[in-house]
Amino acid sequence: EITQKPSISVERYRYPQVQSTPPDRSF
Repeated sequence: EITQKPSISVERYRYPQVQSTPPDRSF
């Protein structure tokens, strides 16, 4: 789970537009 936490943080930082949609489902 520790690896999933930073992953979401980077996805949100890299893809601010995805903030509206959960990055977990985006991929």
